[in-house]
Amino acid sequence: MSRVSYNPADLKRLLGRSWRGRASKSVCEKSGWYAMIGKPTTIAGIPLPSDAPLFLAFFAVHVAAGLTPVIAGAIAMLSRKRPGRHPQAGTVYYWALAVVFVTMSALAFSRWSEDYHLFILGLLSFVAATIGRTVGRKLWPSWPRIHMTGMAAS
Repeated sequence: MSRVSYNPADLKRLLGRSWRGRASKSVCEKSGWYAMIGKPTTIAGIPLPSDAPLFLAFFAVHVAAGLTPVIAGAIAMLSRKRPGRHPQAGTVYYWALAVVFVTMSALAFSRWSEDYHLFILGLLSFVAATIGRTVGRKLWPSWPRIHMTGMAAS
């Protein structure tokens, strides 16, 4: 697997054009995405694409928030399906997944050409969880099957 280096001038050139190809003020300049671009680095043996402080902050929140739905999902899955522990763990799961989705979006947008597929996976996961949660709360017809499918797919 080859390392990719990111040159802010190249990113500005690529993102600084509108969809018709006309020159426009850089999207990165307007949105502040330059703060997410840095040099590749390795932390605790894990290769990261940027050493920029903003990127690392988003990544740290993303990892911490990512552990929460794993634990809450296991609790919800293994607990009795009645008021109390199951719905509380499910609520924690859903909102932690929402934080993961937001941080994943920011990380993917900062490196769109390399990470757009991760954005699509995260979007599908969050949509599946939203459907599963909505069905469980609204009690649609045959809701248990749709709820379990949505939550399992997320």
